Amino acid sequence: MISNPLHDGIGEAFSSPFSFFAIERHPPIRRYHRHLRVMDRRRTSDHLRIVGHAIAATENASWRSSMSLSVQNLDRSKGAESLRGSKAPCEVIPETSSAPYFAFEHGGFEISIISDGYLEIPEEIFTPEVAPRQRSEVLARMETVGRTVHVPANIPVLRYRDELILFDVGGGDKYQATDGRFFQNLQAAGFDPNAVTKIVFTHAHPDHTGATLASDGSLAFPNATYFVGAGEWDYWMDPDFFSKAPEAIHDFGRGAQRDIGAVRERAVMLKPGDDVIPGIRAIDTAGHTPGHLSFELAGEGGLIIAVDAATSEIVAVEHPDWHFGYDTIPELAVRNRRRLLDRASTDKTKLLGFHWTYPGLGFVEVHGNAYRYVPIA
Repeated sequence: MISNPLHDGIGEAFSSPFSFFAIERHPPIRRYHRHLRVMDRRRTSDHLRIVGHAIAATENASWRSSMSLSVQNLDRSKGAESLRGSKAPCEVIPETSSAPYFAFEHGGFEISIISDGYLEIPEEIFTPEVAPRQRSEVLARMETVGRTVHVPANIPVLRYRDELILFDVGGGDKYQATDGRFFQNLQAAGFDPNAVTKIVFTHAHPDHTGATLASDGSLAFPNATYFVGAGEWDYWMDPDFFSKAPEAIHDFGRGAQRDIGAVRERAVMLKPGDDVIPGIRAIDTAGHTPGHLSFELAGEGGLIIAVDAATSEIVAVEHPDWHFGYDTIPELAVRNRRRLLDRASTDKTKLLGFHWTYPGLGFVEVHGNAYRYVPIA
């Protein structure tokens, strides 16, 4: 039975003047690199099988080259030196191969992480209330250009028996010039958009739902059933949304109403504790948006798709009490972030982060009064 300790109400007023800074749309100005790394595996789950592909994309998302990596039988108690046998083999994949991606197994799920590209976010969004010196120290560890942070967008794709399930769909052509690569990368990885059976909207921000509709207005994934948090639906689809919500998020509201409104006839409403299918359970991590959901997958050791409950493995994990500029209800976001990280560190549950350094899979452990991220790959 999957436990669901995270629960809190969402009836709080907006409390941060820093919420929802406008994002400027800048064209890509340099290559975006995300390399799969074999790092500290101190907390890796027993006999976890990981099959990964390093990712290296140019501005136009063409794939230059990649490496494949197989890591088997990792022992949590012994760490990186517990790799059984020789070093993991590396193999150069020709440029004509399918788009590289990272994949692993958990329980009965085959999970692939498909890139949507990256976002360009002003540095103030990550540290709206932090002193300049401390801000500089933190941002120096992130990928930045000038005063802009380049943030990965990693979309989990789950295959289970006859189900093909997406957790969000990326920004499509509705958000930034640097994201919207998911559809083509999904196909390049060998997945058929027409075979997608379920799409789970974790929340209705444009970098998560913008690819719902194709350029001709039809559904990009025409055969899917769509799952939406009931609290998220009620918030964005409120007929009085634009008179109640701050003007700064009206564009987000228009996007949300366009995207989730388009699947009204196919939508299934979720509440915390509900299952998408047996073994995938919704967890209440409201705060980033009023109905934000994370998802726990059954299986040995546990795995939680955290999504935007912790938007950065550096800022949100190491400084969980800091407000994030796009959190709708900042204090609620902090409480639920703390609860999620505390549970993950106590139970040694793997986390998968949507905006973490690709592929975004790892553990968190207590470090002082906060936490630190221990990547599996």
